[in-house]
Amino acid sequence: MTVLSSKIHVFTVTAVAVLGLTGLAKAQTPTPPLPPYLGNFNAAKGWGFEPKLTSDLPGDVFVPTKEALEKNSQFPQVQRLFDLWSWQAFLAVNWPTNNAGQPAASIAGPYAGNNPAWSRWHESNGIFLPNGATPPACTTQTAAAATFATERNLAAFSKPGLPAPPPAAAAKTGRALFNVSAVGELVHGRTPVKRLASGRVSEIDQAFSGPLFDQNGNPTFYEILLDNNEVGYLCANKLYSIAGQIAFSSNPANKVQFPPGQWQTNGSGAFELKLAWKVLDPKKDKAERFFHQPAQVLINNQWVSTEVGLVGMHIAHKSQSSPQWIWSTFEQIDNLATDQVANPGLNPNYFNAGCPTCLVNIQPTGTPPANTPVQVLRMVPIPPDKEALNREAQSALRAQNSVWQYYQLIDTQWPTNPSSPPTPPGDANLPQSINNKSGGQPTPVYLTNATMETYFQAGNQSASNLEEGNPPSTVQAFGTESCTGCHSSAGVAQSGTPTNPVFGKQLSGDFSWLLQMKAQ
Repeated sequence: MTVLSSKIHVFTVTAVAVLGLTGLAKAQTPTPPLPPYLGNFNAAKGWGFEPKLTSDLPGDVFVPTKEALEKNSQFPQVQRLFDLWSWQAFLAVNWPTNNAGQPAASIAGPYAGNNPAWSRWHESNGIFLPNGATPPACTTQTAAAATFATERNLAAFSKPGLPAPPPAAAAKTGRALFNVSAVGELVHGRTPVKRLASGRVSEIDQAFSGPLFDQNGNPTFYEILLDNNEVGYLCANKLYSIAGQIAFSSNPANKVQFPPGQWQTNGSGAFELKLAWKVLDPKKDKAERFFHQPAQVLINNQWVSTEVGLVGMHIAHKSQSSPQWIWSTFEQIDNLATDQVANPGLNPNYFNAGCPTCLVNIQPTGTPPANTPVQVLRMVPIPPDKEALNREAQSALRAQNSVWQYYQLIDTQWPTNPSSPPTPPGDANLPQSINNKSGGQPTPVYLTNATMETYFQAGNQSASNLEEGNPPSTVQAFGTESCTGCHSSAGVAQSGTPTNPVFGKQLSGDFSWLLQMKAQ
């Protein structure tokens, strides 16, 4: 459990009074109070955003309210409940926090410069080590307590063919970035790095595809972070290595089940973060509109000191209400469009408004790929209810002069029927074989981050591309990508050897690609 963990105490209130619902039982029943971040979640206040911000990291959506809304068929409000959870999780993981785990009184300081709460989480490169070595983090993980990372383990960066990172990259307040592909490994200025002898790759990449260059011609860099709950589970079961996964799977009773978060306990459950970073050009970019940090980035096989700005964040969380996980994705607001009236001279990060005929979402070609700016277009627009909620959240953050006012929620994906199994692939089962590929009947069907799944936004395409196992299909369908659907395909090594593993079928990896794509 994280240091943010706390119990939400229960007392008696009236569900009707708290929720502003109609058609619910009128008699008073024992129900828990709404957590602070849902202070405006009622009909009278438009199910709105609470401007009094807190650093609490909720372990789940507020299940009593979720169940009440579902019984009353108020499904748009259930979606809003998940979206408010997303915003609260985003604020909590980005809340300025010192190395002792103490959150600042305000999201605007005094640790606002370089110490978001996630800076104490574990980088995936420090957990999934070469040759399946035991990560140092596992020596501090116990059932009773766990310590957070306050220093970076740079051993994973010393790879064959890569120069050793400079000492300046060791501080947790700076980034050490080399991967320019958001599920395999791709190093800028070189041909794609070959898989290691184990057959694994050392980073989760740009949706299994290539690099993304911004409008300045610079590559976008990626990294993945894990919270203590997930790391503790990986360590306890030795799932950080292929050999450990095979041993784990040899017991028929074992099934990968990351710890789920509970609505009663803040900070509970497994979390994964994926971050996308843009190199900031002091002559072209306005650093004050980004959360930014000093970084050492690997460009043309040389470490370069620069400043990087956060342009994308995926938050993935396993919870009791959502065994298929909750998937929240955020972007910096200038990624694809800017207001030239309000901000003269401010250009989008990944879109050239002066080239309306440019082809969109085209992966750069060449070996290595040319530093050609990619014209990125969002194929599924941000829904209007999300835009309205973003304006409320941004207003509250603007009042505190927080840099997070320049970020927006794209959407939240969650299972509407967690007990529903995946729909088998095949034309006979369309469209459910796409809509419910993962099981759980997720909504929305598609969710992508423009900086991370750029090249999956194909639009009209063969239904085969969108189904489990990609069976032959004669049907065309519109599609981008689904966080839940994609991650449902992740497996765990169940047999074979560390150099030639055999991975389990869909769902065997419990929605984390790290086991299959990272472990050696």
